[in-house]
Amino acid sequence: MLRQKSFRSHTPVLFVVVFSLFLLISAKYDYFVKIGFSVPSGHSESCNAVPIPTESSSTQVITSTPIPTPTAVPFPEKIWYKAGPQGVSAEAESFRNHCLELSPSYEYEILDDEAASEYVYKWFSDRPDIITTYFSLNVPILRADLLRYLILWAEGGMWMDLDVSCGEEPMHRWVLKEYREAANLVVGLEFDWPWENDNFLHAQFTSWTIMAKPHSPHMMQVIDDILMGVDEVARQHNVSLDGIQMSMIPQVVDLTGPKRMTWSIVKSLNRILERELDDRDITGLRSAKLVHDVLILPGNAFAASQSNFPKDQGPVLVTHHYAGTWKNKLGGEEGKRSV
Repeated sequence: MLRQKSFRSHTPVLFVVVFSLFLLISAKYDYFVKIGFSVPSGHSESCNAVPIPTESSSTQVITSTPIPTPTAVPFPEKIWYKAGPQGVSAEAESFRNHCLELSPSYEYEILDDEAASEYVYKWFSDRPDIITTYFSLNVPILRADLLRYLILWAEGGMWMDLDVSCGEEPMHRWVLKEYREAANLVVGLEFDWPWENDNFLHAQFTSWTIMAKPHSPHMMQVIDDILMGVDEVARQHNVSLDGIQMSMIPQVVDLTGPKRMTWSIVKSLNRILERELDDRDITGLRSAKLVHDVLILPGNAFAASQSNFPKDQGPVLVTHHYAGTWKNKLGGEEGKRSV
């Protein structure tokens, strides 16, 4: 009886407390809704993971948590080019004009050094590691390589080197209809070498032509790996990033070029698929192959000359004319210098 009486005697007090809490919660709810805070419901979307920072020896490299690209987004119809100090040659202009004649819905943009700097500042001001690395690099090819991956991550579209010409296939046909939603990145084989039991990836994708939808996690993997790679070169030679010279780099293709890109894309796929890919997964192609969200084109598509112009791998989509080579002591182009 005492317990029952005690309960009843406190009933008004409990009622006031409960009613006050109800008013407080209602007010807070209205406030958060008013400022745009998303209140979870039974049908709410899952939240994106937060990037996890990691430390490197001289710059802070932020390893971004992969966020899948919405597959309903189409490939942007834009071609990106980078021009050096000498500008664009008549030959390069003719290459570009032919591509645009075949694909009139496409637009293009050519970035010179100044425009490229502005672009990187605009899109990556929240990534001090990217800003520091990009503007510290004094070897032109390293900066040019990094730029293409930054652009493709930020806005997507088609990257083409100036010395690349199109075949006779319009760009909207490069990706078959059944792959257009599922594919977020399109690469072509440069070296289609058979698998060997040596735990080494021999295949290589081209980097003179790449297609991407914005925010591909595979492109960000390439970027993050380049940041760590150049940081390691600086550490090994006991110099700052702006002290890196061409002579310190055994193979540019491994550090920032197509081999680096290939390794990083496969590394990203390995993590997503939770298994180790090898040459058996990506070589010996006669037609396009979709690996998760990466569409791999056979060698004839982007690198017909390296593949000896096979007749059973579909059309030649582009040709790389090797107008110059970056293998001089400064890491810039020499030789023909036509683009």
